[in-house]
Amino acid sequence: MGSRKDGEEQRHDERLDIDEGTKKVLDLLIAERIAYLQEKRKKEHPEEGQQEAEWMEAWEALIRERDPELLEESEALLDDLIAIWCRASGALYRAGIEDGIRLMRALTHI
Repeated sequence: MGSRKDGEEQRHDERLDIDEGTKKVLDLLIAERIAYLQEKRKKEHPEEGQQEAEWMEAWEALIRERDPELLEESEALLDDLIAIWCRASGALYRAGIEDGIRLMRALTHI
């Protein structure tokens, strides 16, 4: 049996949901923000980018020396891992924004 309180909680939860259009806009904003922050990090810490480039060059040289055919497969694996990381980072960023919006809405309804 649903009580009046259950119905009120459901309506309240529905008001806090973010529609698909808003989610798409958030995803675009998040992608832009992540790109901006990555560029900012590169400018503020160029030595890290240099270290990463050196590591990748050493890794590529090692793979090419041991098994040149494996290089293409390993690059595809790295591309997949980067895509997974990007999706996960974007999802966390969006979840934080959605939580912030829900909290703001909840506080304005108190």
